[in-house]
Amino acid sequence: MKKIYVAGGYGSADDPTIALLEFDTDTGLLRKISSLSGIPNASFIAQKQTCLLSINESGPDSSLTVVELRDGIFGETVKIPFPGIDPCHISTSKVNDEIAVADYSSGDVAIFKNLDAFKSGISQIINFEGSGPDGRRQKSSHAHCALFSHDGTKIYVCDLGSDRIHILSKKEGTFVHEVSVVVPPGSGPRMMVLDADGKTGYVICELSGKVLVLDLSEPVPMITQEVTADRWTSHGAGDVRLSPDGRYLYASVRLKNDGIAIFSVDSKSGFLSEVGYQPTGKHPRNFQITSDGGYMLVACRDSDSIEVYRRNPSTGLLFPVSVCEGIPRVVCLTELKDSKDYKIICAC
Repeated sequence: MKKIYVAGGYGSADDPTIALLEFDTDTGLLRKISSLSGIPNASFIAQKQTCLLSINESGPDSSLTVVELRDGIFGETVKIPFPGIDPCHISTSKVNDEIAVADYSSGDVAIFKNLDAFKSGISQIINFEGSGPDGRRQKSSHAHCALFSHDGTKIYVCDLGSDRIHILSKKEGTFVHEVSVVVPPGSGPRMMVLDADGKTGYVICELSGKVLVLDLSEPVPMITQEVTADRWTSHGAGDVRLSPDGRYLYASVRLKNDGIAIFSVDSKSGFLSEVGYQPTGKHPRNFQITSDGGYMLVACRDSDSIEVYRRNPSTGLLFPVSVCEGIPRVVCLTELKDSKDYKIICAC
């Protein structure tokens, strides 16, 4: 069976920062089909219906770009102004048309009502303020993740700069800042994932290297467990994912002993137990588990490659299968759900 992926990476307008990839689930081989230049720093990509949404990190010059893709061919690109500074994450609602963008340097979240609003740059902006004990990384608020709840009524915002997880609630058609969960000082919450029923959240903290388990069933969510993913205090934990069956959680670690930390998930409590650690290429910032749970694809930025691992669904362990090289400074991956007629949206 063949699956189609889009990869994004850092680079100038002259560099091929977006690549279209074909993955063969029978052989575990990943190959590049085509690439696209002219879009600097396409560092995160998400899908919305028949479109892909991607971002870049270009400081005050950050913007949005719409790129059409049909039958594996990159088409017209349209650049759209964007007020956020250094966007770093895009989330899409599963139940409606809304899209949220987290802006790292400006410390805010932009919420778009639908794809047309996204293309027009018309959004609701929610700003955050705060700081943390790390004088270099936490001088101000840094929104790093804006994740919709499964029912689309909330947005969870990981604020790396202020050591908080802000919760936005939808009221009368707009989102308001309802409450914030304070995490241990110097944690630097970076990315978040929800379990299948949306009652438990898992947050990877870049600076402390810990995974926080959150009980989201209460009006004010509570941290119920902390486990260490980065045992080398590299201050570079990257991303977090749950296996499709919810039995295992994975967290990427960068800067020292790069790899993927593996945890089992208790089916009743949601608590984590360490299972193993899989070394990878250099700087595994983002990774994806295939929708069937059979493989993991790891974007290794400083190796300019995407590594493929077969995943044992019973033990959660990973086993190297292949490497797709020549993907410059790759930092994100998205599996396309539709491959006959779709578009790519890039923030750049």
